[in-house]
Amino acid sequence: MKKLFCLFLGFFILLSLAIVPAMRAEAKEIKAALIMPGIHTDFGWNYVGFQALSNLKKAIPQVKRIGYTELVGPPDLEKVLRDYQISGYNLVFVLGYQFKEGVDRVLKDKPKNFYVAIIEGSPADLIKDFCTYLAPMGNTASYVLGVLAGGMTKTNKVGVLSGMESVDVLRNIAGYIPGVKSINPGAKVVHTVIGRWDDAPGGKQAANAMINSGIDVIYCMGDGTSIGVMEAVKEARGKGKRVFYIGYPANQYETASNIVLSSIIYDWTEVFQKVAQDALNGSFGRHGYDITLGSGIDIAPFYQFEEEVPQKVKDAMSVARQKIESGDLKVPLK
Repeated sequence: MKKLFCLFLGFFILLSLAIVPAMRAEAKEIKAALIMPGIHTDFGWNYVGFQALSNLKKAIPQVKRIGYTELVGPPDLEKVLRDYQISGYNLVFVLGYQFKEGVDRVLKDKPKNFYVAIIEGSPADLIKDFCTYLAPMGNTASYVLGVLAGGMTKTNKVGVLSGMESVDVLRNIAGYIPGVKSINPGAKVVHTVIGRWDDAPGGKQAANAMINSGIDVIYCMGDGTSIGVMEAVKEARGKGKRVFYIGYPANQYETASNIVLSSIIYDWTEVFQKVAQDALNGSFGRHGYDITLGSGIDIAPFYQFEEEVPQKVKDAMSVARQKIESGDLKVPLK
């Protein structure tokens, strides 16, 4: 009887273990960091990430510490990420898909309770309990800004200047061009790549070349390079030329109020908080986070150019936005 009892006891123990779900990896508290390719004061890509990180600590009590590292190149990513891990940080936002290989090298060891979010990622990057992605869908707002540019150009020549060709830049261009064409089918869109994110002189030279060729609306995605582009547009307007600047990915009116027609605005505060909450509740790496028009991405007002933008252009922008947000208009990603 004793043997029979032990057999039944063992059976019920095994059965109970089988029906109890596996414990999810949960963080008790968060020490969050941001790894950036540029500097957090660029009023561009890095600035947006830094603002979201700063707001994270204010919003969630379990976030006990934040840190950041600037000017990181892809070859340096693995060391910087491991240094954060050794220092006790457990949630790291990596600001750019160029860092993907370094993230993979660190996560192949499956470090316990260490969470990485890749910005510009995709569903293929998900690793349960270890890796998630944030996907800015700037193409949606860029389509609407394309409508603005196409409606505002007098020369039918519109320019796009970018520091480099990142995932996000290419997504934005993919939306911007059809936006321009939707209101102005005959408009020509020219894209120039500077080759660096922090080349203000190069940005100014490229912008001057565009302006001299007759381009009168420039959408700039250049981070530090944008400073030179702004200077070129400001100087051109000072000489009486009708040229407009469209900013990215913050409201760059605050930087150059006299030249900025509008801007695409990224605010990742809410999505950073969702990522941190998922690390705390044990659902990290189960899904990604799309950031799109009306949800983390918006468009700045026209400010002093309000009266210069024709009502028909404003109406076309409004209709485009409504269709995008309702799903009636699918904006291409590439």
